[in-house]
Amino acid sequence: MEPNKWTIKSYAKINWVLEILNIRKDCYHNISSVFDLIELFDIITIELLDDNKWSINISSNVKKLERENIIYRIFEELNFVDTKGKYRVNVELEKNIPLGGGLGGGSSNAASIIYFLYQRGIIDISCAFRMCKSLGSDVLPIFISYLYKNSYIFCFERQNICVPYAKPYNSVYNFFLVFSPFGVETKQAYKEYDKIIKNKDLFIGYKTYRFFYFVKNGMIKEYFYYLIHNDFEKIIYDFYKDIRFIKEMIYDFCSKENVRVFLCGSGSTLAIITKDGKCDVNMLKKVIEDKGLVVREVNVWF
Repeated sequence: MEPNKWTIKSYAKINWVLEILNIRKDCYHNISSVFDLIELFDIITIELLDDNKWSINISSNVKKLERENIIYRIFEELNFVDTKGKYRVNVELEKNIPLGGGLGGGSSNAASIIYFLYQRGIIDISCAFRMCKSLGSDVLPIFISYLYKNSYIFCFERQNICVPYAKPYNSVYNFFLVFSPFGVETKQAYKEYDKIIKNKDLFIGYKTYRFFYFVKNGMIKEYFYYLIHNDFEKIIYDFYKDIRFIKEMIYDFCSKENVRVFLCGSGSTLAIITKDGKCDVNMLKKVIEDKGLVVREVNVWF
């Protein structure tokens, strides 16, 4: 790697728990969630060239991201804060995380670059936090996941309050992602959920606290299968019937007692967790792929 060029990984996120507690006065939502990173990532190559101001050029295998990209906002803001040096930046973005899948790909790209700038000493931690909070609700928890590796991140309010908690084990859990071609817009998902929301005057949701309890008491491995929860499932399967069809197809092949299918976040990607030896995983993958869908095995650390 050239001295002024670096390659970094930008990891996808998953919500093991996602509870929508209430609608705020500013029309956003207070949520309670358990946030984690998984072994699926974009690859970002960053070149820094000395200059008298910050500027950026982006090239990508997904051409629309060369025009519309959250990364541009980072370097616009850098011209108005104290930084160690100023640079003309060339970014090459190899996109592997699907758009609209609920895996936080754009937010992860932003968090990864902010973390890179912090690691290089170009910005300080307070600047990094301010930038994360200004860019979107998923950026801060992903950034904190990089700071506190091998931790669950418990997120509250607009995910502007994030609490890391070290994972009790150092082992790997395998599961599968099904990439649906039917993208889900986060704004649309929240709009639909607003039609059924029952506001709860809580800071931490019951399902989030339950997950924390089992982590804290060293029982997460035994009960993990039963602790996953996503409030968006109350509306996504009705509003996006193609996604519901994929879920039902999986359950037709393998009973609900032996496999768990759930949404990864607010998007369309489905995750599959099977009980060991209770389902023919290779055959299940073939059934899904025969429908023209992409299946990816990924790892997560406990």
